[in-house]
Amino acid sequence: MLVIPPKEIDGKLKFRNNDVFVRDGITLTEHEMELYRQYRKELHRARSIQFEED
Repeated sequence: MLVIPPKEIDGKLKFRNNDVFVRDGITLTEHEMELYRQYRKELHRARSIQFEED
């Protein structure tokens, strides 16, 4: 399952070791931080579902 980041935070993230992080030097607003938390949670949920079905 492909989980696409929200457009508000796209380009401000980096992906490493099956996780997502905010790029160095980037400060997120409170709204963007909430979107980041939700996106990260959804990404982890999708990854766990993917490996449960195999």
